[in-house]
Amino acid sequence: MAIIMSIYTNENISSDIYAKIFFDTIQEIGLGFTKISPHEPINKEFTIEKAIEMWTLTEPGCYDDELDALIGTAGGLHGKGKGFSCMVNWWESPKEKSISYLLVSFQTKIFTRYKDEIMIAF
Repeated sequence: MAIIMSIYTNENISSDIYAKIFFDTIQEIGLGFTKISPHEPINKEFTIEKAIEMWTLTEPGCYDDELDALIGTAGGLHGKGKGFSCMVNWWESPKEKSISYLLVSFQTKIFTRYKDEIMIAF
């Protein structure tokens, strides 16, 4: 069983500032990522530098039916550590409202162990 924390925002979270805050917060809680990737499978060794680079990587974003083309930009990453995982996605669309989200899933045992730290941090 897992505890899933979801954060949705209209804020553009593609910058390295948001990435650094998130990874620093996870580390301050006492958790650490082991693997990261921009998509499945999550198989690249974690370093803070690689994680920030992946978080901020900009790719063509949103499909527009009228133009039959991708417009805007998008990005994100998947990460996992011992007993938890995360997924972040962000979009910047010139025509639509942009919604970014961060999902963090904790195994119940890990959440229980770090509950106070997690609740304060998030």
